[in-house]
Amino acid sequence: MPKVLAALSVFLLLASVLPGSAADRSPRQTQVPPLAELVDQYRRVALSAEFGGAYRRGRIIKWNGPIVARLKGANAHRYMREIVSQFTLLAKLTGLRFRVLGPGAPASTRANMTITFIDNGGRGPANLERACGAEVFTDRNLVIRRARITINADWRALRRHCIIEEITQALGLMNDSGYLFPSIFNDNSRQQRLSPWDRMVIRAHYDRRLRSGMDWSTAEPIVRRNLYNQLGGATGVGVMLKR
Repeated sequence: MPKVLAALSVFLLLASVLPGSAADRSPRQTQVPPLAELVDQYRRVALSAEFGGAYRRGRIIKWNGPIVARLKGANAHRYMREIVSQFTLLAKLTGLRFRVLGPGAPASTRANMTITFIDNGGRGPANLERACGAEVFTDRNLVIRRARITINADWRALRRHCIIEEITQALGLMNDSGYLFPSIFNDNSRQQRLSPWDRMVIRAHYDRRLRSGMDWSTAEPIVRRNLYNQLGGATGVGVMLKR
């Protein structure tokens, strides 16, 4: 490949993973969306999955116990601080307990989440669309018991985006959605942090009244009430974000 074309290819790949890039074409949300839109966003990300499978049953899936993560990959120890930071935030949003096993943890120490970092020497992923992924495994009651996450670590912006997106989706919010922007669930929004409405959706999913296995007709009133309360009771009215 000529050097000019090679440079252009790298530029286009980077543009698709960096926040605020030309890839972010959707109108940027400046207010917390109205209640009806938040409820619809929750339904979109929680009641199905990007790649189908068992989650298409239209049922709630979630964890109900501590998450213990083991990091894998030759350079995985370099990213422990980023994982701990994200776990700390998610613990506050969900009420779950998170733990990351250090490099010296015995192989026999039981983990129910594995996070594997792939390092291609800075070349980036062979397939950008499949650079990262999350897979969860539930019991017969649709309680999540295990999760496997893969993250390409070549590019800092991509790595940070994937850490946030894949761990969040492994909590049971398995689908992508182009409905709200920016959002960690929106493929056109390469977020490196959770938006205010992402945090609201996560809090709603871990409302203690919401149980694994619930269908939407049962879950919807709980989700609506939770999001209503997070909005301060201002139904249908966007709340300005603090700068």
